[in-house]
Amino acid sequence: PTDAVSPIAGKRTWKQWQHAEAGLPPPLRARVSSSISITRHQEHRLPAHMFWGVILLIASAVALANLFIVLATWLLVGQKIELIQMLTDASHPSVAIGTIALVNIGFASLAAVLVVFFSPTAAGGGLPEMKGFLNGSHVKGVFTMRGLTVRLFGLIFAVSAGLPIGREGPSITVGCIIGFGIMRLLASPQVKRVVDMAVTSEGSLPALLVDEERLVFAKRIGCAVGGAAGIATIFNAPIGGLLYMLEEVTVTSWPPETTLKAICCTAIACLGNRAMLELCGRNVTDFLIYADGQHKHMWNWQDMP
Repeated sequence: PTDAVSPIAGKRTWKQWQHAEAGLPPPLRARVSSSISITRHQEHRLPAHMFWGVILLIASAVALANLFIVLATWLLVGQKIELIQMLTDASHPSVAIGTIALVNIGFASLAAVLVVFFSPTAAGGGLPEMKGFLNGSHVKGVFTMRGLTVRLFGLIFAVSAGLPIGREGPSITVGCIIGFGIMRLLASPQVKRVVDMAVTSEGSLPALLVDEERLVFAKRIGCAVGGAAGIATIFNAPIGGLLYMLEEVTVTSWPPETTLKAICCTAIACLGNRAMLELCGRNVTDFLIYADGQHKHMWNWQDMP
């Protein structure tokens, strides 16, 4: 037929002409769109009092972990220095040099054995794994108690061995793992509920339903807040810790209300960490690899509002 041309010319197409000849209505054209969006707003819907309690626990736990790292490293390094002094006074300096070399090799070997045989995922600083998890990737074998233990003691032995590394990267990862673990422990009961799937003559058939999406989102927030507290305790910079984690997390994984909770967590972790270290006679910048700048005036407790 002559009118079976493109509808751009204002005439019917071949398919429309066939339907008109058969007395059928014109064919329908439907556009199907998905209702699933990767940019939709996510919610954890946890009680406010419980969420603030989690924030306080994360800040306290990260500060205690940082205190443990500093004190344990000072203990090993102090024993090593006393050994060097004793051998130098009692024998030839070459004996002291050889002994301290063996001690350093022993510390480094202990760190390597822990990582290789107990938790291979603890190798490295762990920041790429944390960034991948915070942006929606599945990271296996990182958020475990064994991984946290190996990372803590591996960091202590590696720094005590005199290797050219600091505690910055691993300490951030330790904070992320602590935040993840505390959030998982306390948020899991909030996303579970028991329902009756069927009722029989023998009774009801209960089933446990778990809202995995809410739980994963809550754990991601806990990981981000813990990482912010970790970097804040290292550099004594609560705002810096918040800004660092904002760079690592996508918009959908960081609700606006999380900012206030994160800054409170970093501030509590910083103040608690500094107070405990000062009580133990230590400094917040101990065993960091970065060069500490010269400042005429540091902030003091009187500067707090």
